Amino acid sequence: MTGLYPALYLLFWATALAMTLVRRTYMTVFLWPLVLLHPYAWVHGQFPSFPIGLGDIYTIACLALMSADLPRIRRSLDSGVIGSAAVLLLLTMLAHALGAVVLIVKNPTFSRLMPVMSVSSDLRFLLPILMVVAYVRTPAQVRLAIASFAIAMTAAFGLVIADGYTPAVYDLFNHTTYPSTWPDHIRRSVGGFSGPWEVGGLGAVVAVATLGLMGVRGGGRRLLGRLSGAMLFVASFLATLLSQSRSGMISWSVGLVGVGVFSSWRSRWRLLVPLAAVGIVTLTLRFGQSEWESYGVVEKIEQRFETAFTGGHMAGTAEARVDIWQHQLDWLTTGNLTTSELLVGVGGMEGSFLTFGASSHSGFLGPLMYYGIPFGMLLQIALLALLWKSIRLGVRSRNPGAAFLVVVMMAAMIGSEFLVSSTSAAAFGFLLAILARIEGMSPQAAPAVRARPAAPPVPVRPSRPVPPGPGDRPGPSQGPEAVRAEPL
Repeated sequence: MTGLYPALYLLFWATALAMTLVRRTYMTVFLWPLVLLHPYAWVHGQFPSFPIGLGDIYTIACLALMSADLPRIRRSLDSGVIGSAAVLLLLTMLAHALGAVVLIVKNPTFSRLMPVMSVSSDLRFLLPILMVVAYVRTPAQVRLAIASFAIAMTAAFGLVIADGYTPAVYDLFNHTTYPSTWPDHIRRSVGGFSGPWEVGGLGAVVAVATLGLMGVRGGGRRLLGRLSGAMLFVASFLATLLSQSRSGMISWSVGLVGVGVFSSWRSRWRLLVPLAAVGIVTLTLRFGQSEWESYGVVEKIEQRFETAFTGGHMAGTAEARVDIWQHQLDWLTTGNLTTSELLVGVGGMEGSFLTFGASSHSGFLGPLMYYGIPFGMLLQIALLALLWKSIRLGVRSRNPGAAFLVVVMMAAMIGSEFLVSSTSAAAFGFLLAILARIEGMSPQAAPAVRARPAAPPVPVRPSRPVPPGPGDRPGPSQGPEAVRAEPL
């Protein structure tokens, strides 16, 4: 597998790049498989000095091709959910660039190319949502984009599940942002993602989007079938569970309860298939070294949350995060930060490591420390504006999928970073755009069209009698009684 898969990926990558150069709309089919199933460890081992991966090269090529459609994209971006999501992702990209600039000003030893590298890397935030705006307009195009994402994400979650059982996944796909070994992945599986927090955040977001898409029809056909939706839903559940991300588990549960409570009765019936599948997995799946020492899903979840408490008090990483939050709040309130740090931050996440020895582990407190109070508040306001517009769209369309996608992301941010990670932010924007596109197409979302009143008859007035010309003989419609109608 270690030799066959990279060869197949390279062939697929070259084919996808060639076809996309011929026809730009193909990027909606090829983007997610190339990004989510990229063999990072293998590529880095073969090209150790190369700063980006093959998926990044394809993304940059797509953005270059999409520049020809920027006028149409600009006209198509509305002030609703899609427009607000694009603004939020753009502000996030600018915040990262600001953090990089502040970092190299405070620490001249860092490379001056950091802001450029940050912007070029964060362009991945914008590509998926702009791709939907530009090339996903008809029900057939929506189905194709959803199918590509669902297949790629199911396979990526499958790598997370397999990561704890075989070192092949680690050898091919590992690119965690922290030093890790395969025994670490046995305890907390990550597959091809950057860490457990990314798996947990994506698992929750994808689960809510799956419930929002299942059963919705477009062009007379389901946009996401029951079987494929149930497989993706179960895969997101297992990946979140095996990653042992507490914030991911909480967010997954919040999204499930919210969609179940606020969906219409007709929509709730459609949720029975994925919920039944998760229930069967929960009751039958066992973990452990032997039959006598095995334990179930519920016990595994309990064990994970028990590590956060000892003797009724917080312990472990949960206690460490609370200590970090308290320490950074003290710095904000006691005047330990300089005026420039209050205005422009400490230099992003890297600056936080230099200042506090750790990141904030909070998507709400972190931006204030990383990018300063003004820009941090701007990010939070943009997120709240997106939530408000998603709620309004859900009320009009009677489908709360987009609103709960934002709620779940906010729940995941409590113990993680703002929008969790770059891949999470990209998937978040893509799924929001898809849900907004679908909900905007639904009959309930269309405003009632008032019938125009019939135009009043054109008033006329009699003209002068038309006398017969020379040689004309008066007929029944000619003579003193014949008139011509002239509009007033």
